[in-house]
Amino acid sequence: MAESGTDNETGTGATNLTGSFLISTRRDPTGAPFDRSVVLMCSHDKEGAMGLIVNACLRKPTVGDLLEEFGHGANESLKKQGVHFGGPVETGRGFVLHGSDYACDGTILVTEDIRLSIARQILEDLAAEKGPSAFLIVMGYAGWASGQLEQELQRNDWLTGKAYADIVFDQGSVDKWEAALAKNGIEPIALAPSGGVA
Repeated sequence: MAESGTDNETGTGATNLTGSFLISTRRDPTGAPFDRSVVLMCSHDKEGAMGLIVNACLRKPTVGDLLEEFGHGANESLKKQGVHFGGPVETGRGFVLHGSDYACDGTILVTEDIRLSIARQILEDLAAEKGPSAFLIVMGYAGWASGQLEQELQRNDWLTGKAYADIVFDQGSVDKWEAALAKNGIEPIALAPSGGVA
């Protein structure tokens, strides 16, 4: 994965969206995977793109369940914290988005204040209360083949905008889709099939 800001283009002439939000313009009543989704783009180059949905909390497992599965205990707050659905690809694979106050072997820079770790070490550190102060565990990811994301952008399936750590890591009742639009200066009511890139 490329570090955020290392390239302005993907090698195909398109803007590199690593470290940005993709904000879905879709309002699918069937609840399809990308309905009202906010995706943090973790990698985007000529080979394709990969991102993590940050606003789809799963009912099960919880962070506590996940830690116990790996043989670790968890405090009460961790036991209750939700795990998120990161996308429809490899849904059994886990990722941890976290703040810049933590790093372990293989940690990747996504933005100046958002990192991505996949090493088991971060779960051990979370269980021992030595992990990052802000984090989001996601299962699965969103992936695009070469040129596929660019086609979806041309169809106006997505708006792009700056990624904000406070939105990514919010564990409360904030509607991250509306918050991502608002922080990027977009009114939800303005979304229409003729919408475009912010």
